[in-house]
Amino acid sequence: MRKPHLTIACITLAFALAGCAPTFGVLGADAEAVEFRNDVPRDAEYTYVTEVACEEGNNLRSVGANAQECRNDLRRQAARAGADIIVITTENIGTPDCTNCVILFGEAYRRGAER
Repeated sequence: MRKPHLTIACITLAFALAGCAPTFGVLGADAEAVEFRNDVPRDAEYTYVTEVACEEGNNLRSVGANAQECRNDLRRQAARAGADIIVITTENIGTPDCTNCVILFGEAYRRGAER
């Protein structure tokens, strides 16, 4: 006798686990081109585009993995906004309630004058 509820449970579990699969390193070419800088370079004209932010944690990943995923997320956000560089303005790693939490804020800039 077949057990449809067991089959449905297995399929649901498979989809849930697939949704938790890491996306580390998955960047489009536009996001890969976005660079992190300590400050806005003065040798060329840069225009402020937008603030970017990310929060990762409360999961089974390490602090390092969450930090990398957060940086990737900032790069994706900056690329969507048409920015070339990100200057990190705030970096918080770990809290008493979440030892693997990473919170990053940054400012995204584009090379050249305002469009």
